[in-house]
Amino acid sequence: MHSKDFDRLLETKQHGSALFPFNIYPCSIPVDFPAVALHWQQSMELIYIKKGRGLVQSGLQMTEARKGDIFI
Repeated sequence: MHSKDFDRLLETKQHGSALFPFNIYPCSIPVDFPAVALHWQQSMELIYIKKGRGLVQSGLQMTEARKGDIFI
């Protein structure tokens, strides 16, 4: 991936506040939106699969996600 492509995928949204940088985004895919766009960030992201299944990509690795899985 070229540097400009990598930079373009940087998520700059602030999650929570500076004093408490934490937020929860409950959502259903594809009900709320079709997918989460490929992105990266300098903070930690935790994904919990409440029900159903899909694909989670971390770096170049694609992993099947199923009910009960947690991805960090």
